[in-house]
Amino acid sequence: MTNKKQLNDRRAKMKKRILTIFSLLLFFITTVPVGAVVWVNNFGGNFPGEKAVGIENLVIEGSALYFKANADIMKFCAGIETLPDTEYDFAGASALVQSAREYLKQAREKYLQAAQTGIAAGYVQTSVNQLKTFDYDRFAAEQELNGTVMDRVKAYLVTGDVIGFYQATADGLEALTVLLEGIGKDLQNKTKPQIPAVWDLIQKLSEFTLFGNYGTVAAHTAFGH
Repeated sequence: MTNKKQLNDRRAKMKKRILTIFSLLLFFITTVPVGAVVWVNNFGGNFPGEKAVGIENLVIEGSALYFKANADIMKFCAGIETLPDTEYDFAGASALVQSAREYLKQAREKYLQAAQTGIAAGYVQTSVNQLKTFDYDRFAAEQELNGTVMDRVKAYLVTGDVIGFYQATADGLEALTVLLEGIGKDLQNKTKPQIPAVWDLIQKLSEFTLFGNYGTVAAHTAFGH
């Protein structure tokens, strides 16, 4: 009875975290100017001229791919929430996991390209200085952001390391891909994914979504947009 209660409590907490994340994204989308973006964006001004446009385009493409993967993962998680007597759709779940993996891999390539292009282009120092002098702690407190996630974002932005932020994004995409590979193997063997593995996937996806969004929101504010 105790284990069942703990399971229900953890599920409730995870659902609350997911709702919080998507509420934050919806708030940001509806309160910033048309044409603004929401995930690992708004850093193009740190690079010179045409390179800035090219880098920002790569990042936008990568972000769109990430959200497509995110949607597939949410559909996969919805399929986990089945009634005890309901037959599990292994083929459907496997297709969603495979689709999400492909989107994540493509997104990772976009961010690696953005990082490499940024290295070749070099920084615009005035924009980097705006990131270095921004008060991240005050911003996080005012917006009531997750402090642990914001500290990870701050570690890159307070030093003006936008390229490092792109690389960290690519690494996060790789980590999610690895998690999905393990789940995909279970599905191929007609084994329903273990609940702890799904918990881990949701938690890491949630934190990673915030990581990318906090970077965009902080940069958007630091540059006075």
